[in-house]
Amino acid sequence: MDRKKIIINEIKYWKKNRLLPEQYCNFLLTLYTEGEDTGNNEKAMKPSKYSQLTSILFMMIGMTLLGLTFLVIYFTDFSPLLQTGSILILSILMFYLAFFSKSLEQRFFHFFILLGALIVFLGTIHVVNFLFPQQPNAIIAAVFFTCIAWLFVGKKYKLKYFTISGAIGFIIAFYFLVI
Repeated sequence: MDRKKIIINEIKYWKKNRLLPEQYCNFLLTLYTEGEDTGNNEKAMKPSKYSQLTSILFMMIGMTLLGLTFLVIYFTDFSPLLQTGSILILSILMFYLAFFSKSLEQRFFHFFILLGALIVFLGTIHVVNFLFPQQPNAIIAAVFFTCIAWLFVGKKYKLKYFTISGAIGFIIAFYFLVI
């Protein structure tokens, strides 16, 4: 009986620390408790108001930083160096939020990583457009190399959305580079 209790506690620990997907943990808990305890308590089933407010706050922060990026690029008369610096600071802040939020909840980590990559992409296009005006091939080459970087990041860190977007962007950039 003690062995079974140890296994159940270990599975609950895995579920709490997300060492295994929640569905697997629920299945194992149901199996070892013979259907008496599924591991789903009321707190896990019903998100608290605090967690909902935190989710809304994090989403608003991310979208505000993305909006500031568009504001800096398209609606200000800052010098190009100041615009580039602002975009760099916003992207660093976004990636900092991603790694800070990784300990809170995984979905925020992915949300901020995606927004950070989008900010870096917009900044790259803006800088290339400033450095090489009237040369669309330079922008296509920047998209091409950005997509290669996304493919590398996606493969290295096993992020499917980076791999897929990098592959699609690579194909599109290659198509426009050849034509």
